[in-house]
Amino acid sequence: MPMNYEKFRKKATLILNIIIIAITFLALVSLVINLVFEVNPTIQRDIAILDWIIVFIFIADAFVRWAINKFSLAYFRQNLPDFILTFLFLLLLLVVFGYSPTSLKTGWLPLFIDLTIARVFIVLSRLYIVGSPLIRALSKKSRSSEPKLAPAQLFIISFVFVILMGTGLLLMPEATNSGKISIIDALFTATSATCVTGLVVVDTGSYFTTFGQIVTLILIQIGGLGLMTVTTFFALVAGKNISVRESLLISSTLNIRSLSRVSNLIISTLTLTLSLEIFGGILLFIAWSTSGEFELGTRVYYSLYHSVSAFCNAGFSLFSNNLENYKSNLGINLIIIFLIIFGGLGFITIVNLLHYFRFGKKERLTLHTKIVLVVTGFLIIGAMPLILILEWNNGLADLSIFTKLLASYFHSVTPRTAGFNTIDMSSLTNACYLITIVLMFIGASPGGTGGG
Repeated sequence: MPMNYEKFRKKATLILNIIIIAITFLALVSLVINLVFEVNPTIQRDIAILDWIIVFIFIADAFVRWAINKFSLAYFRQNLPDFILTFLFLLLLLVVFGYSPTSLKTGWLPLFIDLTIARVFIVLSRLYIVGSPLIRALSKKSRSSEPKLAPAQLFIISFVFVILMGTGLLLMPEATNSGKISIIDALFTATSATCVTGLVVVDTGSYFTTFGQIVTLILIQIGGLGLMTVTTFFALVAGKNISVRESLLISSTLNIRSLSRVSNLIISTLTLTLSLEIFGGILLFIAWSTSGEFELGTRVYYSLYHSVSAFCNAGFSLFSNNLENYKSNLGINLIIIFLIIFGGLGFITIVNLLHYFRFGKKERLTLHTKIVLVVTGFLIIGAMPLILILEWNNGLADLSIFTKLLASYFHSVTPRTAGFNTIDMSSLTNACYLITIVLMFIGASPGGTGGG
C-alpha cells in the first residue's frame, strides 16, 4: 500500500509539474504582452481574465501538492510563499465583495479587473509565478541536497527579484499621474530605489502618484536593510528558526563573523531601524509644522517618506529640487544629517555604541566601531572646510555666512552615502566635484544602508 501511494504521489507530482510549467509560460507571455505591446481594451480584458485563471490554478496546485504530501506541516513551512499568495487571494476576495455588496449578483468581474488593489495583486502574482523558480532557489526546498548557490549569489538574485517586482508595480497606470511610464524609466527608478543610489530620471514627487511613491518607499526600505534581512526578521517573529545556510547568508550580508549573533542582530536591526525612522519622522513633522506650508496629512506623509529615505541613504525626495528650499533651515538639515550618518554607520556599529553607553565598561567599543567613527568624523570634518573655501564665491556666493556653513556641512555628509542636496549641484566647481567623487567612492561603512 505505501508503495502504491508513493507511485501515485510521483505521478501526481509529475502532472502538477507539467501544469506549473504551462501556467508559468502563460504568465510570462502575459507579462511580456503587458510590458512591451500596446493592446486594445478588449484584449487587455481577456489577458486580465487569463491572469486570474493562472493565479487560481497556481493556488489550487499548492493545495493539491499539500494534500498529496498528507498536509505535512513541514511541507507547508517549506512552501510558505505559495500559501501566503493563497491567503492574499482570499483576503482580496473579501475586499472585492465587501467593496460592493451586490458584486456577488452582478458587476463583479469589472471589480476584479479594474479595482486598484486587484490590479496590484495580479501584477505581484504574475511576477511571483514567473519568478517562482527563483523563490524556490532562495528557500531550502530539499533537506538532502546541498545548496547550489553561494550566499553572495543568492543576495544578488534577491535584489534582482525585488527590482523586477518594483518595476512591474511602477508600470501600472495607477503608479504615475500620466498613467504611463517607459519600461527603462520604471526599471531605472526601481533599481535606484532598491540600491539606494539617489539617482532619478523622473521627478518622484510630481511624476508618480501616492501609490507609485509608496512603491519607491518600500523598495528603499528593502534596499537599505536587504531583502534577506527583512524576510528573516518576519520569519523570526513568526517563531521560525533560521537554518545555518540562512545564517551564513545574513552574516555575509551584514558582515558578521559570529553565526550565533545573527538572530539577535537582525531583531535589533529592524527594531532600531523602525525606531530611528519613526523618531526622525516625528522630528521632521515638528520642523515642518513651524513653517505651516503643508496640511496635516501631507506633513505626516512627507515626514515619514524623507525620514526613511534619509536613514536608508536613498536620497529620494518628494520635492522637485530635492532639499534646496531648506538650505537655511537648521532643523531640517540637522535631522536629515543625523539620519544619514546613523544609517551610514552600520547596524553593528550602532548596536555596539548603544551597548557601550548602556552597559559602560561591560561592553567595550570594538575595533570596527572605532575605525568607523574615526573615519566618518575625519571625512566630514576634512571635507566641510574644503567645500566651504572652494564654493565661498561660487556655489555658495549668494548665501549668508550661516547658510554657507550649514550647506557645506550638509554637502560633506550626503555625497558619501545619501544623494540629497541643498545646493544646486550644477553650480559647483570642478574641484568640488572631485571632492564629491572621492566621498562617493569611499561610500558608507560596512553593514550600513548606504548604496551610492
